[in-house]
Amino acid sequence: MKRLLLILIPVIMCFAASSCSTLSSLNAIDTGTALSSANFHYVKTVQGEATSTYIFGFAGGNDAGKAIADAKAKADLKDNQALANVAIVNTQRIVLGIIIRVKTTVSADVIEFEK
Repeated sequence: MKRLLLILIPVIMCFAASSCSTLSSLNAIDTGTALSSANFHYVKTVQGEATSTYIFGFAGGNDAGKAIADAKAKADLKDNQALANVAIVNTQRIVLGIIIRVKTTVSADVIEFEK
């Protein structure tokens, strides 16, 4: 029994110490939109979000795809408009060392080209 406690106590301490850790990363996407000349103006900035939960690294889904779709829906693009300066931020929150919640945030500028 004493030997079991010597093993369980460090394991429980590891889980307790990792219960609220957060990690984040930033990625940028080249949309192929040529912004080298002054033939456009900024309309607004949009942001899309998606969240997935992983248990032992399984389940979840395509957070980036859902977040980009959300940003596009909020952008409500018209003719001669495009997304530019797209950035993706993934924030992970680890709960009890076994559950990982990933929040993906996509932000982009909506630009409109002159006709």
